[in-house]
Amino acid sequence: MPGKDRIDIQTVFSEALTCHQQGRLPEAEAGYRRVLASEQSHADAWQLLGLVAHQAGRHELAVDLITRAIRLNKDLVTYHTNLAVVLKAAGRREEALAAYAEAAQLDRSSADIPFNRGLLLAELGRFAEAAACYRHAIALRGDHAATYANLGIVLSAQRQLNEAVAAYDKALALQPQAYDVHYNRAIARWQLNDLAGALEGYRAALAMKPDLAEARLRIGNILKQQERFDEAAATYRDLLERMPAYAEAHCNLGLVLFAQGNLDGAEQAYRRAIAEKPALCEAHVNLGNIHKEREQYDEAVDCYRKALGLETDNLPVQCNLGAAFMAQDRLREAMDVFDAVLVRDPGFAEAHYNRGIALTVLGDLQASIEAYDRAIALKPDHAKAHYHSSYPRLLLGDLERGFACYQWRMRGGSSRHVARYVDRPMLNDINVSGRTVLLHAEQGLGDAMQFSRYAAILGANGVRVVLELPRHLHRLFSNMDGIHALHVQGEAPPPFDFHCPLMSLPALFGTTVATIPASAAYLSAEEEAGLRWRERLGSHGFKIGIAWQGNPNATAEKGRSAPLAAFAPLAALPGARLISLQKTHGLDQLQSLPPGMLVETLGEDFDSGPDAFIDTAGVMMNLDLVVTVDTSIGHLAGALGRPTWIALQKIPHWVWMLGRSDSPWYPSVRLFRQTARGEWSGPFAAMAQEIQNTKG
Repeated sequence: MPGKDRIDIQTVFSEALTCHQQGRLPEAEAGYRRVLASEQSHADAWQLLGLVAHQAGRHELAVDLITRAIRLNKDLVTYHTNLAVVLKAAGRREEALAAYAEAAQLDRSSADIPFNRGLLLAELGRFAEAAACYRHAIALRGDHAATYANLGIVLSAQRQLNEAVAAYDKALALQPQAYDVHYNRAIARWQLNDLAGALEGYRAALAMKPDLAEARLRIGNILKQQERFDEAAATYRDLLERMPAYAEAHCNLGLVLFAQGNLDGAEQAYRRAIAEKPALCEAHVNLGNIHKEREQYDEAVDCYRKALGLETDNLPVQCNLGAAFMAQDRLREAMDVFDAVLVRDPGFAEAHYNRGIALTVLGDLQASIEAYDRAIALKPDHAKAHYHSSYPRLLLGDLERGFACYQWRMRGGSSRHVARYVDRPMLNDINVSGRTVLLHAEQGLGDAMQFSRYAAILGANGVRVVLELPRHLHRLFSNMDGIHALHVQGEAPPPFDFHCPLMSLPALFGTTVATIPASAAYLSAEEEAGLRWRERLGSHGFKIGIAWQGNPNATAEKGRSAPLAAFAPLAALPGARLISLQKTHGLDQLQSLPPGMLVETLGEDFDSGPDAFIDTAGVMMNLDLVVTVDTSIGHLAGALGRPTWIALQKIPHWVWMLGRSDSPWYPSVRLFRQTARGEWSGPFAAMAQEIQNTKG
């Protein structure tokens, strides 16, 4: 009888549904099929049989089954939403979106439909459409934390970070304990450079989920970024106690230790990171940086090449490799690396910048300027490119533009520049008569001697000049005209209105080659020291004071020093007396002079006190000539107005420019230049010939 059959189908359907709800899928499937065997038009059975297939991983079958249900009853919203779910599982996402659209036409009041459609659009990377769906869902149901949280995610993906943070705030107001929302909000805060807000968010996420390792790592990263190195190291170490094999934490701990100057600890951390995760490219790069810092360039090159083996397309690592080649003086190989990078990415600013450095060393100065300018065009705030572009400009005599570019050292262009008094007014106008200006030395001793001339000019123009110098230079500068007071570097300064690094003064004065303030002498030796050394030196012979070695630990020293033996042509001149002005570095060479070469030394008491250069200046006043490589000795002799010859490498420090035998900075100085890199015989042979010609 028909009535009895209908009752049996309903019973079987109900039993199958119960099995389905209990997770007994084979029994549920059998029940639904019994129903359909009796009643092919049972839409619910087709739809639920499709869900069983979906749950069993048979997604294409599920699509077919639910589609049959929709053919029987196309007006049921649930069928369309479930079809969307199984289409998505089958990888047919565009069709799933169409299914959600059909569902939305049937039920315009459901917030779940636009929410789920938004999830699918987000997975497809269609973030703007996803955001529109989430906003539609919020308009229908404004108290759903997950909708706001997901809106925040897609807004972040579109770099609409402030709007993303506002969405996360709404989500947290509804569900304060959602650790993942705190975490995502912290990421957006970090991207907004709100480090304090990001730190607060990561810590909130971590408080709710202490095993959230990524949050702990990011806390350490922010502390590192804030240069709170001790706290960052403690955070990484805490993380590593919980997860000893976390390679990224070892690597980031190494970065902190490197920043603190603990190279051994950093190396150990990088090696542990590599042991835990050999494919971690960053660890190999950072280990290479350790070797480069130690001037172990072969090892650095090996590390960079390993990193490139892991990430062949990593252009920054390729630039590091090129920089290591440059440090080894393998300039052509470096150029090949940079050129290869630029073939692949002509817009990679860092390669243009590094190429500019190599071209400067190679002496192709106009090409180096063009390379720097290209880097700056691509990345206008590239401080190092701006700063380093000053070198070829200054070498070529374009002082006005060169000194303007040199100012970029104060914006991170030079690792040697240490910013001081950043919270006090900087001098930006030299017309400040009656005001007190603190001028501070910032780099080498020679730089302090060279640029202190501007302090005297300011003082002569009515400015109260306080000159900040290392204590051991005070006595040398104590009689300099125009200086109101000397201040010890590192101590609390006296009151002042403005401050300025000494090497920023040429830019303020608008210095050109024609306007360099080059008086014959602006430093003076102490009279007593001059008399004392006149007696000790005697009056016989042609007295030549010599210096051959700068500080080998100084970055700028590379290539400037000559071997003492290179001075032999001067020692061979009749009547010549070579007198060592050398202190500390290079004295070991006095023990291995070429046969017949004599160099006089001035005794252990020579400049042995706490004040630098007092005896040196006194000796210079009694010499016929000072001959030196590019060291502070040359600057001191020039500032004293003494006859001075300087031997220069082929591409010298920018102070000496190119193609000149004189120096517009020091009227008493003559310049003798290498004709080939590293070849010192030429300059000293030329000097010897010049002395011989002059003495007849």
